[in-house]
Amino acid sequence: MGTVPLPSATYTRSFLPSHVERAFFCTLQGLRTIHWDDNLTTGAGLREIATALNGNKTVLSMPIPLTDICKCMSAETIRDVERIQDAIAKNHSP
Repeated sequence: MGTVPLPSATYTRSFLPSHVERAFFCTLQGLRTIHWDDNLTTGAGLREIATALNGNKTVLSMPIPLTDICKCMSAETIRDVERIQDAIAKNHSP
């Protein structure tokens, strides 16, 4: 499998197709923590991150991007944030 380059600090989800996003998170085997906030992530972007993290086994910490969540707050956004938290918690279990 090929190497996926790390995105820049100004990475925004909206420019990548969802299959690329999932492949990105599934192939980063050494990544343990993701810090991201205030990068204009939309509700759809949070949904894609949640879906992508389901295939990742190594990310152990990802602080919730509160600035982005506040900008697109809805019941669906809350469900997506819960999915992100569940995916991270799953990586803590053996």
